[in-house]
Amino acid sequence: MKSTVMCLCVLLAVLCCVQCTRVNKTRLSCNTVLENKNVSFEYNFYPGNQLEPGYPFKSAKSAILPSSGDNKLTYTNGNAWRTEKCGDSLCIVSLEKDWEHYYLYMSTWPTGSNQMAPQLMYYEDIQEADPPWTVQFDINCEDCNRREHCYIIHRYKGNSEEKNYGRLFVSTYKSVFGYLYDHTYEDWFDWAVHVHDHVPAGAGGPVRLPFVILANALLMLTVL
Repeated sequence: MKSTVMCLCVLLAVLCCVQCTRVNKTRLSCNTVLENKNVSFEYNFYPGNQLEPGYPFKSAKSAILPSSGDNKLTYTNGNAWRTEKCGDSLCIVSLEKDWEHYYLYMSTWPTGSNQMAPQLMYYEDIQEADPPWTVQFDINCEDCNRREHCYIIHRYKGNSEEKNYGRLFVSTYKSVFGYLYDHTYEDWFDWAVHVHDHVPAGAGGPVRLPFVILANALLMLTVL
């Protein structure tokens, strides 16, 4: 009995150490690596579930995390997004059919709460976003090549000084995005960012194509 208790205590201590290591591990900005990429965002707290546009509050357009029902990761047009360089940060736009030009957007910050749901806002030209910080997000990961453990961070009014400010997680209420300021329940903020070399069937397609890809597309049209 004593040996069993001892083993459980050791196991608990190891788990606590692993968690502390994750909390304290530095996450680097991966904005430059992720510019102009087709991506999907998997929520590590619920493996296999990925971010999609949706209507959590009747007509309000926002980001939701539908349940996949299992841990299997599937790349579909619903969870396809594209990143664009926006200043020193990234803008994140949906590639789902009928959601083209809808960008992840945040305009206000609650004064009496530590969480807030973003919206999806339509922009024909993202340069029209005013002020720019409303559509700017940073992606910080433990490893920018693997991107298995990342924060998705909104810089409210461009704030980048406060530690753990504006990190995104999925709320239990309606499965919408929320925000917390500290590292309580650290696993809630953990995302895997998957980069894809194509858009899935049925997707709206990239909104802003890099010059090389655009040139190739025009060439193919000329040949046809």
